[in-house]
Formats: sequence, structure tokens, C-alpha cells
Amino acid sequence: MSQKKQKPVAKAKKTSSVQRAAPVAAVKERKAEFELIHFDLKAWIFIGVCSFMFFLFVGLKWHNSSIPHWSQVVPDGGDPKRGLVAGEPLFIRSDEWLVYTSFILSQGRLGFPVSNEAWGAGKTPMTFGLPTNHLVSVIKPSFWGYYFLDLERGFSWHWNFRIWPFMIASFLLLMLFTGNNFLISVFGSLWLFLSSAIQWWSMNTEIFTFGSVAVIAFIYILFSEKLRTILISGILFLIFSYSFVNILYPAYQVPMAYFLLALVLGYLLKNKNTIQIKFKINLPWKLMALGGSLLLLIILIFMFYQETKETIHLMSDTVYPGKRDERGGDFLFLKLFTDNFGMFMDLNKYPAIWGNICEASSFLMLAPFASILILIDLIKTKKTDPLLISILIFQFVILIWMLIGFPGFLAKISLLNTSPSYRTFFIFGFSNVIATILFLTHHKNSILKNTLITKIISLIFIAGIVFSINYFLNKQANAFFSMPQVYKSTLIFTGLIWLMIFFNANKIFKFSFFTLGLLMILPNIKINPLSEGLSPYYDNLVYKAVTEVEKSDPGQGWILFGKFTYGNFLKAAGAKCFNGNQCVPPLDKLKILDPEMKSDSIYNRYAHIDVLPFIDADSVKFSLMQNDRYTIKMDPCSPRIVQMGIKYVAFTYQPQPIEVECMTSVKEAPGLFIYKRNDL
Repeated sequence: MSQKKQKPVAKAKKTSSVQRAAPVAAVKERKAEFELIHFDLKAWIFIGVCSFMFFLFVGLKWHNSSIPHWSQVVPDGGDPKRGLVAGEPLFIRSDEWLVYTSFILSQGRLGFPVSNEAWGAGKTPMTFGLPTNHLVSVIKPSFWGYYFLDLERGFSWHWNFRIWPFMIASFLLLMLFTGNNFLISVFGSLWLFLSSAIQWWSMNTEIFTFGSVAVIAFIYILFSEKLRTILISGILFLIFSYSFVNILYPAYQVPMAYFLLALVLGYLLKNKNTIQIKFKINLPWKLMALGGSLLLLIILIFMFYQETKETIHLMSDTVYPGKRDERGGDFLFLKLFTDNFGMFMDLNKYPAIWGNICEASSFLMLAPFASILILIDLIKTKKTDPLLISILIFQFVILIWMLIGFPGFLAKISLLNTSPSYRTFFIFGFSNVIATILFLTHHKNSILKNTLITKIISLIFIAGIVFSINYFLNKQANAFFSMPQVYKSTLIFTGLIWLMIFFNANKIFKFSFFTLGLLMILPNIKINPLSEGLSPYYDNLVYKAVTEVEKSDPGQGWILFGKFTYGNFLKAAGAKCFNGNQCVPPLDKLKILDPEMKSDSIYNRYAHIDVLPFIDADSVKFSLMQNDRYTIKMDPCSPRIVQMGIKYVAFTYQPQPIEVECMTSVKEAPGLFIYKRNDL
């Protein structure tokens, strides 16, 4: 009986063993197969959380703009923290709260026109990438909120597009290029977003989002087998490629385009055998998706050029910024590593020689060390990972551009002459994060021997290199940081590099790398404020006074005497104010002030314009204060003001009777006095 009972048991055990082995073999076989992005439950949860947070923030009208600072710049006696939810607004980000956001509100109040006289000649809004009602603007996903939501939520949509869609796009890009390594892709997207260079530059991530999605869509067109996926990828490739081109900031676009090209070429070379098979599947539809999207892309670019070519020509002929013709070679090697001291810097504490906290910001720069290891591995094994080599070549070329420079003809041919090295660095830093993530993923085995003595020697060697970098970097910063800070920075970055080298040795090293990296970047989340809505504008008594006058007599010209910052505030309220910021110089009006154009070298530029009183009806004096700011001194009652089409004159101080003898008082608000010319 016992033997008869044992046989079925033995048979059952054997069957069970086979059953268990089959799924394991199947899993291994599936892993060996080529796969694009694996949308499993974890991936959908990450995408879902980011999507939920995006719509939650938009619904709550939350954003990270520093516009609450207006309550201090244009005080009206109200709450100085109006619109602020958490943190502190950044005065230094004036190009955001003073210019760009005021420009957006001006566009919104005027119905998103393609031309806006308040901000410059020609079609300035289109040229400077602002929302307009033209197709070439409507197609950009970051602007969609302006067209179907109220202005406050549209503004929130625009801002949050820099966060949550960027997190999704960078996550998916890393999933694609790491072979669906979920954990490291999530870490990489956090690393990118929380890098100090991203945070201090007002989360300037749209170029990365557009570029990442365009690359993903392009690869999906080539490799996907499903017709629906191919067609959707074609649409995404069109929308995001055009959005990338439409940013119209070559200083970032040109090096970023080279990096994206390096990614695509490396990926295709790495999977060259697969693409020979995959590309033939649904080939006619793939050719249609690629050809159709490229044709429409060319049409959109042509439409944009036709609309803006005159404005672009005006900007190109300015003294500043004019036509850039860079040669590179003026970036200091040690400045690659300024983020080594990021933990010791804040808005008011940084080396003066580094300019300001924004210029001092950077990325955790680990890729140079990874590059050395890749080269060592190449020499030892004679094997190459095409993806890593492609990125390595890109970084090598960009480093030459930044540190040494190119001859004039090569700079022009490569278009890098449009990208100053200190702006190229922003893209290099981004590529550094991607390169490091891919190094951690594709080098499964440590290049160095996984022995205790090797680990000890390498730790000492790395510490020596990092200390040398930190020591001389601090010396270059005029010893701004104390020696204990130099030692602390050396300890942390030595640990990061050492853990990067032995990342795949065991799970403890992986966990330690993630932990130390997050500890370094998480504090950066506090850099930008959390704000709600547009109340720093809408609830300000000065804003209300200007909108009241503007509504009663719309479309009239304004000029402001006094504090130039008020000019942009008036523009945000819908006023066609001559001064404040002018993105494209209004030469027709300036020629009225300077008929012989003796001062055109002063005013033919992108600039903030101060207008101050000078009681002499026929005299106008121009003075250059800095590259993007000049002063006009003139009589508020000068007949030239009327010739410029200006009806309303505002003062940020109580004007003297002689200054307003040709005017009638219209409205007063705290710190602002509005008059109307009697002769118009």
C-alpha cells in the first residue's frame, strides 16, 4: 500500500517540477526578446500618479511661478504674500515673473494676438514662443490649457507641463533606453527634475519633454508592429518635433538636437539586427507615418517662418542680442563640478565670481568618471556598447566645444556658433544624467575586479581625484567654501562615484547609490515657491486701476515715468505701454524720439526701458545702463509723445505741476498716478 501511494506522489512531484520550470523558461525567453517600453502595472502606476498630480495642480490653480514677488515690487497695502501657498518667490527669476508671465497675461487680456505692440514690433508673441490664436501656437501641448480653460488654470497647465509631463517623458525615455529598468528609470526622472540647474532656471524643461517624446515616437514608428501604435506615434512625432523646433532658442536647441541624434543612432546601432526585421512589418504604414509627419512638420515650420521672418530679421539686426557668432572654448573645466558645493549655496550665498545662484547651478556630474570607465572597458574587452559609445562621442565633442572651441567655419557649419558654451553646459548636464543612468544599466558587471583590495584602492584613488577637483574649484571661487565643506563634499561625491562603479556588485550598493543621490537632490524641491492663481495681479489695486482705464478707453498708447518694473505690470493689465520691457525694439516710435538715429546703438536692442522726466520739450537723452537696459530722459509734455500715439501718461511718483501741465488726471492708485494728454 505504501509503495502504491508513493508512486503517485513521486509522479506528482515530477509533474510539479516540470510545471514550475516551464514558466521560468518562458519568462527568460520573453526577457531575451526585443521589447520597446514595457507598460506593466508599475509603469502605469507611475504614469497614473503623475497624470493625477498634473490635473490636480491645474484644478487647484497651483504653479511654481514667482509672481507673488509683485506684491513687493508694486505694493498696494494688501497682503505681501498674496497668492503664495508655500516657499518664497525668487526675485532673481525676473525673466520669469517680471517679463514672461506678464507677457502671457497681456496676451490673455488681448485675446492671444499674433502681434502685441506693448512688447515689441512685428509678431513678437509668435517669435518669442508665447501663446497665440495661430495654428503654429495652438499645436503646442504646453499651451492647450489657454484655449479651453480660464487664464489662471491655463497658466497652471503651462507651468505644470514643466513638471508632470516632463517626469512621464523622461521616465519613458529611460525605460526605452535602459531596457525597461523601472527603478532606475524612476530615479533618473527624479534626478533630472530635481537637479539644481533645472530648479534654479524656473524648471525650464519643455525642450527636454518635447525632444524626449519625439525620440520615443520616432523609434516606435520604426520598431512597432501594431498599426494603431504606428499612426499614433506619427502624430506624436509631428506635434512634439514641431514644439521642439518652435522653442526658437538655438543656444539650447542645437546641442540638444545633437544629443537626441546620438541617442537615436546609438539605439539603432545597438538593435541593428532587430530593426531589419521589425521595420519591414507594416512598412507602407511606417513610410506613410514618417513621410506624412515630416511633410507636415516642414509645412508648419514654413508657416511659422513666413509669419515671423520680418520680426526675426529685426531681432537679428539688433545690437543685443543680434546675431550670435560664438567660437566656444570659454568654459572652465572645473565649473563642470559646481554642484559639488550645491548643498552649501542658496539664493543669497554663492561665490560672487560665479555670477549668481542660477549661473552657479549645475547637475551631479558623474558622467565624466563613467566615460573613463567605458573607455577602460573598451580597451580591455575590445567590445563596444553602441549606445554608450554614441553618447560618449557626443559628450567628447561638446566638451571640446565648451573647453577648447571650434574654428569659425566649423562653428558655423555645426550651428554651435549660436550656443554660448555657458548655455551649451545646460544641455551637457542633462546628457550627463542620461549617460550615467545608461552606464549603470548596461554595465551589469563591474569593470574593476570585485575584490576588497580593489575596492579599497579605488576608493582612495577616487577620493584623491575628487578632493583635487574640489580644492582647486574652491580656489577658483576665491576660497568661498570652508575646508570642512570641501572635505564633506569630497566625502559625499567620492561615495557617489565609488557606488556608481560598483553599482551592480550587490543590492546594498544599488540602494546606497539611490539613497545618497536622493539625499543630495531632494532639498532642491524647496527652491521654487508654490503659488496659486494670478491674484498677485488680479487683486492688486494698481492692476485694477489700469484695467479700469483700459476698459473705458481700450487700445490707447501708454508711457510710464519712474520705476521701469511698473511698465510690465501695466502691460499685464492690458495697457499698450511703450516702456518696461521691449523684446523687439519699436524703431518706428524710437525714430520719433531720435530722428537722426544718433543713439540707435543704445536703443536698437532687447531691453528694459526706463523713462525719466527731463523738462525740455525738445530734448531727449538716451543712456545705456547695461546690455538689456537703457534710460530715456524727456519732458512728459513733449509733443513727441503724442506723435508716438501715446494718450495716457503714468507716474510712479507724485508728478510736479510742470510735468503734467498738458494733462488731466484720470486715476490714482497706491504708488501710481494716471494722466491723459489734453492734445490727443
